[in-house]
Amino acid sequence: MRIINRDNVLPAVFDQVTQSRLFGLGLSLIYFAVAKLGLTFTSVGENITLIWPPTGLALFALLVFGVRHWPWIFLGALLTNLSTGINVSACLVIALGNTLEAIAGVLLLHLARFDRHLSRIRDVMALVILAAGISTMLSASLGVWSLAFFGVIPWETYHKAWLTWWMGDAMGNLIFAPLLLSWWSAQRQQIIRQRALEAILLLLCLATVVHFVFEGTLDLWASPLALLFLSFPFLIWAGTRFGMHGATTVVLLIGTVLLVSILKAEGPFAQHKTL
Repeated sequence: MRIINRDNVLPAVFDQVTQSRLFGLGLSLIYFAVAKLGLTFTSVGENITLIWPPTGLALFALLVFGVRHWPWIFLGALLTNLSTGINVSACLVIALGNTLEAIAGVLLLHLARFDRHLSRIRDVMALVILAAGISTMLSASLGVWSLAFFGVIPWETYHKAWLTWWMGDAMGNLIFAPLLLSWWSAQRQQIIRQRALEAILLLLCLATVVHFVFEGTLDLWASPLALLFLSFPFLIWAGTRFGMHGATTVVLLIGTVLLVSILKAEGPFAQHKTL
């Protein structure tokens, strides 16, 4: 028969609650910081961006640590939108959409028996279709509706704003969620230690090619979009030698540089800015 000592149980429970709250506050602050970074890429108004990293962060957090942490995602999203100075009611609706989006993404992935190690093609397809494609529609629909309803953006731009919002959240799940999930793996330290010099060489080669491409030095094809194919060898190199860790990191680096180039209307991709 096991005897429970109340003198030991109560402090232990208190410590767990305190740790949970500290973790939650930390998650909200990280969400807020990442969201403020994402707002630097706005393309429609002050709240809609072509890439929204917090979407990937929220999906990762709820997948790994549990859906019970959704209030902290809501808090981080609410603080982010309040900091932009828009209507408080609109902020609440947008934060709700951000939260429901993450919860829906996790539930859909669980129904698909998603393996967060992304070791199977079906897991990658589930992430692309269910998380990036479907769950993000919740946030885009609620968010854009609230901005239009409360007069932040005109109704005439609804479709363009919705598409941009959806694309931004989808890119957040496609780029940042796999990156965080792969680097959360316990195998990352072993891979990096064994191939540190090769990793440095890969990054240097990638940086050199990206520099020439976005400076316009490599004008080899009539269409500048063909220059994107120059990134394929590095993506294959990273994937075969460093697994999902390397592939997701290279995708993040290339995607970020490409997006910055388009938004700033600089480099060979400037004329392809459509949003």
